[in-house]
Amino acid sequence: MLPKINPEKFKSLSEAKTIDHKLFPGKAIEPLLIRLRGVYMDRNGKVLDENQVREYLAELDQELVIKPDSGRQGKGILFLDSNDINLEKLPAETDLVFQEVVSQHASLKEIYPHSVNTFRVFTHLKKGGEIDIKFINLRFGQGGLKVDNVSRGGFWVSIDIDGKTKGPILDEFGIKVGVSHPDTGFNLSNIKISFIDEIIYLCKESHKMFPYVGLIGWDICVDENGHPFILEWNASNPWFWDIEANYGPLFL
Repeated sequence: MLPKINPEKFKSLSEAKTIDHKLFPGKAIEPLLIRLRGVYMDRNGKVLDENQVREYLAELDQELVIKPDSGRQGKGILFLDSNDINLEKLPAETDLVFQEVVSQHASLKEIYPHSVNTFRVFTHLKKGGEIDIKFINLRFGQGGLKVDNVSRGGFWVSIDIDGKTKGPILDEFGIKVGVSHPDTGFNLSNIKISFIDEIIYLCKESHKMFPYVGLIGWDICVDENGHPFILEWNASNPWFWDIEANYGPLFL
């Protein structure tokens, strides 16, 4: 199905994290710095030499997340204090994006405080132009993980369009874990996500801005003020095989 509705020349753009803020201005997390082909730039494209980058990082004096441009499943992500970043020790063969670590909403931090717990929202652009919400889930880390990717050991729970959880916590393979987070003991059964309408609106409006693919999996974070932002988006492999197995059919 994906090759038919997500052409290769367009879906591959979702793997380039360095341009998310250009494709979805005001909706995606803004980078502090990017590195393209070994050249450092600020978010506006101004080229910086390495001494300027070092001075900028020293002035920031805060924890940053550094992501490889085409990284998947949370692999290659670094969490470093800006004062401790050694440019010479960063991966040399990939483009990079430098971002602030998101301070997430208190209700999400309560579930699991060590990762930014994100919503994966699947939008489908139909032939008539209408955008459907096919599925929403909330993902969270465990065991001290700083990422919520299920491929790295994280868990997920289904969320309906009214913001209520449905079903148990599941792992990467769709196997039931229970109803409470194994680390924090937070019970995820029958909770209500108060900002679900804002998340859905963000994803639908963002898909309208990129109508070149039919199916997108959005990774949405919610800041401490309850405002959702695009952390990443995926049109190459939106990950819904175990969702289809547990909650499908998504497509009739």
